Amino acid sequence: KPRHRDVKISVAGANNGYDDTGQHNGGYKVPNGTLPNPAGAGDDNVEFHPEQFTNDEWDEIRRQFSDFDLDGNGYIEIEEFIGLCMQVGLSRERAEKLSMMYDEDGDGVIDFSEFAKRDVVADLQAAVDEAAKKKAEVEILEVKVGQGENNSHVNVAKILQVVRAKIDNSKIAFAFGRYMLYVSIYIYVVMYQRNPKDSLRVSTGLRNYFEGAQYLVPNGMGLKGFHDIVTVDDVWDWTQINFVGGLFFNDKYYNDAFRTRVDRNSILEHNKLTGGFRLTQRRIRNDTCLEGRASFKRFAPNCYGELYVNAMVPFNLVEKEPFYGPASGKTYVWQERWFWDVGYYEEFDQDKDEAVRRMQELRDDNWIGPATQWVRVDFALYNPNVGTYAFCVATFELRPTGLIIPNFDVTMRRSGYYQATQDYIRMACEVVVVLGWGMYTWGEYLDARRLFKQSGKMTAYFSEFWNVIDLMHLVVMLMLFLTWIYIVSDTTIGTLIITEDKITMSNGAPLDFTETALAVRFYYATHGFNLLICVIRILKFLRQNAFLGQLTDAFELMRPGLVQFAVVLFIAIFMFTAMGVILFGSKIQEFTGFLEAVDMIMGYTVGYSDPMDLFGADSVGAIVFYYPFTFLMAFFVLPLTVAVIMDGYGEMQAMYEAARSTNLQDVIDLDYPTQLYRGWIRSIQFFIPHHHRHPRLRLPAKEEVLRLFADLNKVDIM
Repeated sequence: KPRHRDVKISVAGANNGYDDTGQHNGGYKVPNGTLPNPAGAGDDNVEFHPEQFTNDEWDEIRRQFSDFDLDGNGYIEIEEFIGLCMQVGLSRERAEKLSMMYDEDGDGVIDFSEFAKRDVVADLQAAVDEAAKKKAEVEILEVKVGQGENNSHVNVAKILQVVRAKIDNSKIAFAFGRYMLYVSIYIYVVMYQRNPKDSLRVSTGLRNYFEGAQYLVPNGMGLKGFHDIVTVDDVWDWTQINFVGGLFFNDKYYNDAFRTRVDRNSILEHNKLTGGFRLTQRRIRNDTCLEGRASFKRFAPNCYGELYVNAMVPFNLVEKEPFYGPASGKTYVWQERWFWDVGYYEEFDQDKDEAVRRMQELRDDNWIGPATQWVRVDFALYNPNVGTYAFCVATFELRPTGLIIPNFDVTMRRSGYYQATQDYIRMACEVVVVLGWGMYTWGEYLDARRLFKQSGKMTAYFSEFWNVIDLMHLVVMLMLFLTWIYIVSDTTIGTLIITEDKITMSNGAPLDFTETALAVRFYYATHGFNLLICVIRILKFLRQNAFLGQLTDAFELMRPGLVQFAVVLFIAIFMFTAMGVILFGSKIQEFTGFLEAVDMIMGYTVGYSDPMDLFGADSVGAIVFYYPFTFLMAFFVLPLTVAVIMDGYGEMQAMYEAARSTNLQDVIDLDYPTQLYRGWIRSIQFFIPHHHRHPRLRLPAKEEVLRLFADLNKVDIM
C-alpha cells in the first residue's frame, strides 16, 4: 500500500523553500540527519560491501530508503528521487544529475543495493553547498567600501543592471545608425528610379502645353481652354481643335522651312510623338436609374444611373452591347484589352487630316451620347534626351447630372532601367536594399521564435506595438520588391516595333502603357506609405537615448489620452461633415462627397480653405455651420490637444528626473555619439583578436571582478 508521509531527510543550508535557481519548491523543512559514508560519498563508481555496516547503520539506511520509496513498492523511481531532491533546495537539473549517479544500471529506478552504496545525506549536502556557492557568486553581492564611519554600499546587481543597459543601448544605437544607412540607400534607390527632376520638367511642360493652351470657339468670339469644358460640344471642340492641332504639325515651320523626318511631330521640340492616339469611352446601360419612374416613362423614356471608378463600378451596369452610328452607318463594338482596360476604342494614326475627318465623323454619329460616362484620349511621347516615355491621358467624366469633369495626367516611364553606368550603380544599391531586408526579416523571425519559446503562444510576437510596425514594414517592402520586378520585367518595352516614323506595340497599335502606368502609380504611392512606417520605426530606435527618446516616450505616455480624445474628435468631425454636406452639397462642388467635405473642413481648421465660399453659397447656412465649428476647434479641440501633449511631456520629464536619482543616471546622461561609437566597436569585435580588443570589450573573468573589489580600501564582500 502506498505510503504518503513527510520526508525525514534534510541537509544543512537548504534554502527554506527555494532551489538553487530561485524557484519555489514547496518550503519543506525537515530535521537534520547524518549518516556515515562507508562507500565514499561523491564518487561515481562505488563498490558495495554489506559486511562493513553495523546493524544500526543498516536500520538507518533502510529508514532513509523507505523515506524515498513513497509508494512502498521496494524501489525508488527516478521522479520520486528527483522530487525529494528538489524539496531540499536543488534545481531539477542538479537533481537529475544526482539521480544518474544512483541509477547505475540506467533502468529508471534505484533499488536498495544501489541506494546503500552511497550516503544520500552527504551527497545532498554537497550538492546544496555547491549550488549555494554558485548562487552567491552570480546573485547580489554587497561590497562595503569606505574608511572609518563613512561607509557606502555598492550593489553589484545594480552595477550589472547599468552595464547591461549601456551595452543594450550601444547596440541599439549602432542598429539605429545601421538602419539610417539602410534607409538612406533605400531613398536613393527610389529617387533614382523615380527620376523626379526630369519627370517633373517633362510632365509640367506637357501639362502647360495641353491644359494651358486656349482655342477660339467655333462660331463665336470667345476663348476656351481645357478646364473651361462644360458641354459635350466643348469636349469635341477641344479634341478637334486644340488637341489634334497641337499634337500633329504640318511639314513646314512657321518660316516656311520644311521639317525633317527627325523633328516631325515633336512637341516642345524634344518630345516626339511615337504614333497616333487612342479614343476610348465607357457607357452605362439604359434604365439603370432610380425605381419608381413609370409615370415619367412617356415624358423621359431614357434614364441612366451613375458609374464610379472610371466608369467601371458596378460592372454589371456597364454597357457592353454594340451601338449604331446613324451618320456613318458604322457599328461600334465593346472590346476588352485586359481586366482594367475595356471600352469602345477608336485608334488614330499620325495623319492629321485623317484624324480631323474621323473626329468629325464620330461627332456626327453622336459617339459621345447620353449613355457615355467616361471618355479618354491617350497618346505616348518619347524624349531621347532623358530616355523616358511620357504616357499622356486626358479624361472627361460625364456625370448623369450633366456635369463634366476634365482631367489631364502624365505618367513617366523610362525606356530602359539598366542601360547606363548610373543604372548599374543603382542596381548595386537595390541589391543592398534586398539583402538588408532579408537580414531584418531573419532578425524578426528570431525574435518571434524567442517570444514563442518563452510564452508558448504563437501570437506573443504581435502583443507588442513595435513588433507589429516592424512586420508591417517588412511586408510592405516585399510588396514593393514584387511590384518593381513586375515593372522592369514588363515585355511591352522589349517587343516594341521601332521605325523611322513611329513606335508601336507588337500588334501595330499605338503605345499603350495603361497597365504599367497603374503599377507605377501603385509602386510610388506604396513607397510613400513605407517611408511613413520608416519614420515610426525611427521613433522606436530613438528610445535607446534619453535625450532623443523624449519624443517617443512622451508619445507612449500620452497615447491612451490621445486615443480617447481622437474618438471624440472623430465624432465631432463626422457631425460637422454631415452638416456641411446637407447645407452646401447642392451648391459647392467640394461638399458633394463625404471625403471631399472632410478635406474642406480640415482646410477650415488649418486655414487653406476660404470660408467666404460658404457665405457666397448660403449665408444663413454659413452662420449655422462655420461659427460653431470655429468655436469648437479654437476653444476646445486645440486647447485639449495641447493639454494632452503637455501632460504626457510632463509625465515623461518626471520619469526621467526620478531615473536620474537612481543607478541609471550614467545611462540617461550618455550621449548618442558615444553610444554609436561603442556599438560600432562592439559590432566588429568578432573580427579582432581578444588581446587587441578595446578595453571596454575585454570581458574579465569572475575572479578578476572579485579581485578588483577586494583590492579596494577596506572592502568587505558580503
